[in-house]
Amino acid sequence: MKPFVVKAYAKLNLALDLVGKREDGYHLLRMVNQSVSLADCLTILPSDILLVKCDDADLPDGPENIAYRAAKHFYEIVPEAPKIQIQIEKHIPHEAGLGGGSTDAAAVLQILNQISGKPFSEKALFALGERIGADVPFCIKGGTALVEGIGEQIAPLNEMPTCEIVLCKPKIGVETKAAFEMADRLPSLEACYSENVKQAIKEGNLIKLSASLGNFFEDILKLPEILKLKAAFLKMGALGAAMTGSGSAVFGIFEGPILAQKCVDSLKKQYDETFLCEPVSVPLQIEP
Repeated sequence: MKPFVVKAYAKLNLALDLVGKREDGYHLLRMVNQSVSLADCLTILPSDILLVKCDDADLPDGPENIAYRAAKHFYEIVPEAPKIQIQIEKHIPHEAGLGGGSTDAAAVLQILNQISGKPFSEKALFALGERIGADVPFCIKGGTALVEGIGEQIAPLNEMPTCEIVLCKPKIGVETKAAFEMADRLPSLEACYSENVKQAIKEGNLIKLSASLGNFFEDILKLPEILKLKAAFLKMGALGAAMTGSGSAVFGIFEGPILAQKCVDSLKKQYDETFLCEPVSVPLQIEP
């Protein structure tokens, strides 16, 4: 096996509704998810044993890394699969709601599946990914999709209309567990964003889509920094803006590159983790 590089794309929640909770404690979601071109780079090398190294000092190497856990789950079922070394070059911010860990895990599962002769169907790979994290099945599928259940029910949608997306991660982080615990203290839940976003994508209507963005966690957390960022996006010409996941990254949708780049230049003066990207229709890209 020759070494190769995988770009593992980040995900956005264009809509996120929390619609209930199962008896086993898992929360039920209804989301419209989108892959975007911001990506971690994974270098895959042949190895005698499984190794994972990450260039981000805030994230672990080895068995505690989610990419390692994904590979370990795969090897437990397919022990004869080729062993690999994974070197992760992080670009996707963590504690941001962008699926940075999940997309790394999803990429590892897909690569191992491919170099092992595809012992898993896509559906079976989803089930394996679900054991690792709720966002992993979508990060295996990628593109534009309606995601339901605890993240395992994925229905592809039409591609998101062409646009530019600016992402900004403020210094504050949000713990997913704490966000769900806050949700548990609220009364009954019902979807309110996902249907309108789904319909706008079906129509290919970027204006309607941007006006329909919404996130349940953003509504309940009411973080001043998030509200400040959303206002900044709209002031700089975004068609719409919202928080993704349980936070804390915020994104704005722009019709063209000029306003989007001006927004990036402005936000970077205060927020280092600001990125210009675009929708993509695949979960990853393999480079020689």
